[in-house]
Amino acid sequence: MILLWGDQEDDWAVDLANASAGSRTLYELFDLVDERFWGTMDLAAKAGKLALERDSSGQDKAWTYELTEIHVVPHSKKLTAARIGHHPLRVRWQIDPPSRVPRVVETDALTLAQYFPSAGRATVRATLTWDDKTIPITQGLPIEIVENPDYSQSRMFTEWTEYAAMGVAALFASLTGLTTQYDATFGSLTQYVALFIWAAGAATGGNLFGQLGTTSAPGGRADSTLPARP
Repeated sequence: MILLWGDQEDDWAVDLANASAGSRTLYELFDLVDERFWGTMDLAAKAGKLALERDSSGQDKAWTYELTEIHVVPHSKKLTAARIGHHPLRVRWQIDPPSRVPRVVETDALTLAQYFPSAGRATVRATLTWDDKTIPITQGLPIEIVENPDYSQSRMFTEWTEYAAMGVAALFASLTGLTTQYDATFGSLTQYVALFIWAAGAATGGNLFGQLGTTSAPGGRADSTLPARP
């Protein structure tokens, strides 16, 4: 009775009432309604009355690393988002981000939550799926993405914090090792520390020159093989 009452104004109300009066099971009645409602959505999509819209929250353009919501929005008196939500369909989303490989995700709701790690132009497309049936939404949604200034500043701070932490950790480990293994036979602790810093800097410079193609560099060629005998 609830099913009949909810769909009493739809085009399939008479067919539903006749099927309910017969020997049809409850599952068959739901299948009948889902099938007819799927046809209504198909006609609406072909008429351009199913569209993709972005929840802009007052912003014309999306920011990198900021969550953006894209919705499937019906523009038809016979369709509402709440009514579509009662259908056992799924939405297959194709996201074409700037300078990246397209990817596909599926949701059982009409909303996609997405963020973009790089600035540029992205395109989002959607297709309704049910069993082996599909309803493509004809128009994709272009999204302009700009750099997030707040994230850029925080990212710079995070990177410098990481570099400082690594430097402090390396210095602490080196000093701890030298203090533990120090033997005054060949010099003072200060001389050991200075020698260690010189060797680390020379090796780093040698690797840098080696990567640039220099055959001889201060500190040796740490990343090259021994010369062959003539």
